Amino acid sequence: TSLERHLTVSHAAGAALAVTDREEVLGVAVRGMAEVASATPVRPETRFQIGSISKSFAAIVAMEEVDAGRLDLHVSVNELLPWLGLPEPFGPITMHHLLTHTAGLHSGTEDAPGFAGALQLLRAHPATSAPGERFHYSNDGYKIVGGVLEAVTGRPIHELITERLLAPLGMSDSVAAITDEAGTDHATGYEPLRTDRPAQLRHPLVPAPRIVSNTADGSIVSNVIDMCAYARLVLARGDRPDDHGRRILSEDGFARLMAETVDDVTHGRYGYGLWYEDVDGRTWLGHSGGMVGYTALLVTVPEEGIACVVLQNGLGRPALVVQAALSTVRACLSGEP
Repeated sequence: TSLERHLTVSHAAGAALAVTDREEVLGVAVRGMAEVASATPVRPETRFQIGSISKSFAAIVAMEEVDAGRLDLHVSVNELLPWLGLPEPFGPITMHHLLTHTAGLHSGTEDAPGFAGALQLLRAHPATSAPGERFHYSNDGYKIVGGVLEAVTGRPIHELITERLLAPLGMSDSVAAITDEAGTDHATGYEPLRTDRPAQLRHPLVPAPRIVSNTADGSIVSNVIDMCAYARLVLARGDRPDDHGRRILSEDGFARLMAETVDDVTHGRYGYGLWYEDVDGRTWLGHSGGMVGYTALLVTVPEEGIACVVLQNGLGRPALVVQAALSTVRACLSGEP
């Protein structure tokens, strides 16, 4: 019922929601259409673009490289990528600054296609504040994070995320790059028809423009079942076995993700690819996601060992339906109404 209500007040054609505990999926709910023209319904297996939740995947890979002694988070990214040529008018911009969105990068560059286009604009428009001075969310910052990880490992970012996270977690329906091929097998993105005014629910929806993307800021395509496997990794603080039976991320590596958080007026505190805030007296640890035609939200509640993920093909604010789902599961587990 909550998901049905949510869909009626969203600019979305369909949505999928799943809740998991530390061991298994507890339930999945789906509503609406994956594609309206063919009347294809959303199913638990339907894939969506998860947007900026992808940033937390890149951050985990970065912490693995720190654990291995191959990455220093506190030196200039121009040292890590000598060809980068990123202007630093106020001092060195480090991976720490990029991971926490405190690099002071210029606003207005994020519509550039791909990493190369974004970098060209960033070179032409230097940082506007000192690194570490203020939080300002930057997709371009995570594009650079991906570039650094590629240089340190010698592997493309989509291969890194697949090998380090998707494969070990059994996320076999997920891919780490938005390609033409991936676009043939996921929900169609939708957006309101009118672009010359603020969106209203009475505005009809149309398919959103398709994009291809292979950058660290938001290029993963997944479904709610696979994303529950990732949520369980977060709940386990990185303690899930990789292909060799080792932890995917060390305890120190996971602690590092949230060790140096900064103020985020939207969610409370932001660490490395994850934010946390207090909701209903409990800590929510997760990330939201938004792509052209898609919205996503991942929330884990570490103290209770439960998590919820919502993926939808359109615009919306799924925090309330996540709150309702977690409350329902919490009541069921405790035997309360």
